[in-house]
Amino acid sequence: ELKEKLQDFVDETNGQRPGFIKVVRHAKQEGLIRARVSGWRAASAPVVALFDAHVEFSIGWAEPILQRIREDRTRVISPSFDNIKYDTFEIEEYPLSAQGFDWELWCRYLNPPKSWWNQNNNSAPIRSPALIGCFVVDRKYFEEIGLLDEGMEVYGGENVELGIRVWQCGGSVEVLPCSRIAHIERAHKPYTEDLTAHVRRNALRVAEVWMDEFKSHVYMAWNIPQRLKNSLKSDLCLDQGPDTDNIPILYICHGMTP
Repeated sequence: ELKEKLQDFVDETNGQRPGFIKVVRHAKQEGLIRARVSGWRAASAPVVALFDAHVEFSIGWAEPILQRIREDRTRVISPSFDNIKYDTFEIEEYPLSAQGFDWELWCRYLNPPKSWWNQNNNSAPIRSPALIGCFVVDRKYFEEIGLLDEGMEVYGGENVELGIRVWQCGGSVEVLPCSRIAHIERAHKPYTEDLTAHVRRNALRVAEVWMDEFKSHVYMAWNIPQRLKNSLKSDLCLDQGPDTDNIPILYICHGMTP
């Protein structure tokens, strides 16, 4: 589906509208983040939208987003998400939410802030700490703030990093209730056998770059002590002990969690 049939579709479409679709193929697997950046490099329109392949768009989803970016080019906008059940393709409506993160810097849906509820306007933009991963942005502004972090590996963290960076560099992130898309939440991530190691590495990279004295919370959430090593006997570390009671114990330093 992604080779001959896709190319046939592209050729047919471009035969009617020359240059309408561009396909970028990599010589080797680059991972989610660098793949998205290469898509940005191929784009030429004033606004770019970066989305997963497993997304369906509602009619009229783009106009509210384009209006907000036209008013202020430093806004990074995400639509509101509904769920497509991966096994039946039924659409499950999700409640309106902001897009934030926990201390592991893993993205998650959040209840909109009190200031949004006080407006009594369900169509008002929701100011959001981060992005779930699909967003629309002014193409040149995206370049000015550094695109996505291509030092991220495989999967996870780039959307939280972008949200933190946009807010700290004077921009803003919004979720628009008037723009709705539906997203297939798959049963598992197809990227690699051990996704956790990459997600943890990417989260710690974000913490080290952007979070100053608060980075210790991220290390703690991932159960990685920054200084607990025994200075008198360097082969012993503080460990959490048996899972049943979690009493701290001295144990040979093994470099694994916990």
